[in-house]
Amino acid sequence: MTNITSLLSRLVLALTLATGAGAAMAVPASYHVTLDTSAFSGDGYLDLGFNALGSSDAATAVVSNVTGAVTGGTNIVGIVNGDLTSTATFLNTDDGDLAQLVHLGGLFSFDVLFDFASTGSGSSFAVSLFDTAFNNLLSTDFAAVITLFPGDGVSVTTFDQAATVTDLSAAVPEPGQWLMMATGLLLLGAMARRRSM
Repeated sequence: MTNITSLLSRLVLALTLATGAGAAMAVPASYHVTLDTSAFSGDGYLDLGFNALGSSDAATAVVSNVTGAVTGGTNIVGIVNGDLTSTATFLNTDDGDLAQLVHLGGLFSFDVLFDFASTGSGSSFAVSLFDTAFNNLLSTDFAAVITLFPGDGVSVTTFDQAATVTDLSAAVPEPGQWLMMATGLLLLGAMARRRSM
């Protein structure tokens, strides 16, 4: 009976590890981006670009929960579905770029959720701000850049003090992580109970 229990425990542990490995094949990461445009007035473009670095594996960036004076008028290059009035999905396979007409002078914020492979080359998500003639309004080319490095994590760089980026994914464990932890605790409890008998 002890051999069957031991075999069953090992089987459950192997299944748990296999489930966790499957979940690790796609890496989700989520960020909240805020851009303060109070130093500017009139209309301009909030520009978001998602580009592959080298021969990157397929990745997506989903922008949602946009706040700020989005007025309409969208210029899209590459593969981008939607706009900033609802949800926009970028694919890195064709260097997606979305320039959304906005009214400057206030705060803009949005959430961006990335889904990318755990291997391969990386991708970058860039935030820029232009006037209506597409002249850069900031002191640098980009307000912020989020770079995905499969296997090495994510790098966030803010180039202008108007931009802040907050990591949302670190605070919420993935379902696979909860499952692995719960199974591990159950196995530890079962082994402790068996030893006390």
